[in-house]
This record gives sequence, C-alpha cells and structure tokens, in this order.
Amino acid sequence: MSKSATKSPAPVAKSPAPVVKSAPVVKSAPVATSAPPANNALFGTAQSPINVQMLRAWVNQHCGGHWARAGVTVRNNVASDWQKQGLKGPVPFGYNGNPNGTRALLQNHVFTCANLGAHWAWCKSGDKAAIGTVKQHTPNNPVCLLALLNGGYSPNAKTWGTPFVHLVPLAA
Repeated sequence: MSKSATKSPAPVAKSPAPVVKSAPVVKSAPVATSAPPANNALFGTAQSPINVQMLRAWVNQHCGGHWARAGVTVRNNVASDWQKQGLKGPVPFGYNGNPNGTRALLQNHVFTCANLGAHWAWCKSGDKAAIGTVKQHTPNNPVCLLALLNGGYSPNAKTWGTPFVHLVPLAA
C-alpha cells in the first residue's frame, strides 16, 4: 500500500458547548455587613484617604474597568433605623441641610443602587430625583461616594477613616 492510500480519518468538528443562560440577577436592598471584603486595600485610613485615582485603579484592577461590575456593600455602621433613633440620616454626614438635598439624595442612592454603573447612569439621567448638582456627581467627581468610603467629607470629621460602604467586584 502506498503512502497516499493510507489516509488518516478526517478530524471531527466539535460542536460548541451549549449556551446556558442564567436568570437575571435581581439586587435587593443592601444588607449591612460587618466583615470587610477581601479587597479592602481600596479603603483608606485617616492617613491615606481614598481619592478618585485610587477608585479608578481599583475598578480597573478588580472590575476590568467596568463600573457596572463594582457593587456597593453597605456596612453595619449605617443606621437603617435612623429616623427611629432621631438622627438626621443613616450616616453622620451629608444630612445636615435639606433632607432632600444633593448629598442626601446621592448617599441614599449609593446605598440602594445595584452597582456603580447604575449609579452614574442615574446621576445623569434627568430623573426628577436626580436634579441640580446631582448630575455633577460622576466617575471623575464622585464626592459623595468618596465621603462614604472615607468616613466623611473632611479629615476633620469625627468618623474620618471609617468607611460606611465597601466596593466589591461583581461577576461579569
């Protein structure tokens, strides 16, 4: 038998793996946690507050640069029953003025948003609740988010260095 007469069998094409669609993820109201997530290197201290560059670097490293893959976890130091306690808001900053003011609206939305991508979209949506300077709260100017991560708007805050939220990477 010649070499040309002995043919090897043609390769068998593999069929692609079946695509399994999972049910959509429904995010309920945030649940307070006491333990920080494993990626707590993001969260600053009084000596090293978190800034926008650190936030972007974390999103790039842990979320592939996608804000929608950065979830917000509310810590247990956020008072869910703040009205019963006679407090001005769920955290000790951002609620001193108008209870429907910019900081109050933004902080409340951060506590309940599914992810930061949804938060940024809401901020610029034109939603009646997202009025005035709320639209100026962007990934380039996340003042209220940084306050929740740093423990206040100023190093003079009594709670400075104590985060009230954590960011966690979400599945792609």
